[in-house]
Amino acid sequence: MKEKKVEVFLSYCWSDKELAEKIYNSLNCYKQINLHMDVLKIHEWKSIKEYMQSIVNMDYAILLISETYLKSSNCMYEVLELMKDIKYKDKIFPAVVHTAIYSVSERIKFVVYWQNELKNLIEDMKEIEMQNLGTLGDELKHRQNIVSNIAEFLQIVSDMNNPKIDDISVAIKNKLYEIRIVEADDTKDIY
Repeated sequence: MKEKKVEVFLSYCWSDKELAEKIYNSLNCYKQINLHMDVLKIHEWKSIKEYMQSIVNMDYAILLISETYLKSSNCMYEVLELMKDIKYKDKIFPAVVHTAIYSVSERIKFVVYWQNELKNLIEDMKEIEMQNLGTLGDELKHRQNIVSNIAEFLQIVSDMNNPKIDDISVAIKNKLYEIRIVEADDTKDIY
């Protein structure tokens, strides 16, 4: 009988690739975990969007939250996909690099940032006649979706007792041990 692996999605901005690889390498040694990282799972000429949509089917998601992550349309797409699951709070392991998000004023800056991104896109689209918009309207909806949801997402993440970024891999291992996904003999760093 084949043992079921837990599916874990590593969501990060490419500017944080080095830290993402460190987390990946730390967790990839566990046979009970099937870790998904875009540079390893998306094959050439395959859809990036389809890959990002797979996040909702994962058991857990590690979110490497940096300033660039919170300003990335693709990263926010993954967050919005997660937020479709009403129990998404139980599925996420925030790895907070940009600790300023614990401040309300910093969270407001990200809402304003995305409001401005939406305004800029609307302004740019004024140059295009309606019948020629094609799928560009989807980008408009996506930006609006980010603006509508980022405050809630940041509030949820900032309300969590997140481990320090240097301890994130050990904290994730410990959590997976607690919920009986990794075995004690597989975890050198636990407790």
